[in-house]
Amino acid sequence: MKAEIVAVGTELLLGQIANTNAQFISEQLAEIGVDVFYHTAVGDNPERLRAAVEIARSRSDVLIFTGGLGPTKDDLTKEVISEMLGRRLVIDRAALSSIEEHFKKTNRPMTENNKKQALVMEGARVLPNEKGMAPGMILETDGVIYILMPGVPSEMKAMFTNAVKPYLSSKVHEPIVSRVLRFFGIGESALETRLADLIDRQSRLTIAPLAKEGEVTLRLTVKHADAHVSQRLLDEAEAEIRARVGDYLYGYGETSLAETVFRLLRERGLTIASAESLTGGLFAERLTDLPGGVGRLCRGRCFLHECGQAKLARRSGRRFKPVWGGERRLRRRNGGQHSAVDGGRPRRQLYGRRRTDAKRRQGSRHGLHRFGGRRGLRSHSSPLCRQSGGDPPPFGFDGIRFDQKAVARAFSAG
Repeated sequence: MKAEIVAVGTELLLGQIANTNAQFISEQLAEIGVDVFYHTAVGDNPERLRAAVEIARSRSDVLIFTGGLGPTKDDLTKEVISEMLGRRLVIDRAALSSIEEHFKKTNRPMTENNKKQALVMEGARVLPNEKGMAPGMILETDGVIYILMPGVPSEMKAMFTNAVKPYLSSKVHEPIVSRVLRFFGIGESALETRLADLIDRQSRLTIAPLAKEGEVTLRLTVKHADAHVSQRLLDEAEAEIRARVGDYLYGYGETSLAETVFRLLRERGLTIASAESLTGGLFAERLTDLPGGVGRLCRGRCFLHECGQAKLARRSGRRFKPVWGGERRLRRRNGGQHSAVDGGRPRRQLYGRRRTDAKRRQGSRHGLHRFGGRRGLRSHSSPLCRQSGGDPPPFGFDGIRFDQKAVARAFSAG
């Protein structure tokens, strides 16, 4: 089953809002095995909408429309589609009653144009709107399924989850199963190069790399009627990938690097301390935002480049030693891992570096990770730590502790 998502609204084309509806629907359709090959966005213009519908129904089995079901004159999705299908628009009494009740509850007068929202295509299955007023519709004709939903994300999500997804699931016989592997310390191009032959020979199972901020993910996807076969194919593919780039793998699914670091700290009974410059305390925030993260952060401070370092050194009784220009590394005596986050201005260009050290009985390992610009330093210096709802730690020392090898061996290559 091939689906196409058609978002209706001139505001999308003007860039006033992002098309998050298409993202949500695509994710949901992938879970039930419906392929999405096209996303279309069209403005509130009847001629262009007709053209978009003609193209969409010539290449897709399911057309999912969002937007254009409201009370104003530029809401014309159902008018155009009903005209193209030769269907009358009729008042749905249940929808009209719901709309009238809404205005009574809010103690507002109901204008005449709001009745327009209760119009549905004759013969369509009406989808109640639990979060708003305009109902949705499902109509199957000439081998094509037309699904109309509101453009307001909260209304669309509730309608899709409660009505559309179960309806489409009943028509799918080969569900899609995916597994996301998360990598840190290796770039997208380097990862793809090591897995090139696997990607080239994919058939039943597909491998898709995706570069994200500070990391790379691999999505393994398989489509099969037998769930056991799907899991076996995923396990075999992951085993082969691990054999090649397993040193960079740190998690699965939506697991973040911060969560992985926190889990390792807790399992090994380690604590972490941070000294930050130019990050606004973002590194420590990533850790303390995690439930229980405050207990792992034994020290944390954000300070300015020059005077902050001097103040920190004076209070701690320890001395900062320059390392590689703009970086300052803070040493501690109580073992574990630590890091200093700092920035400098070589050749008039702001840059940031984070240095991490894992102090062991056998000796020390260290690595350097480099980031471009203030924004890059802020965003990349903290994927290691964020989360919990507790108060900030009442301490005043700095340094960062995490198991570098367990997170990603790539740091040591720096």
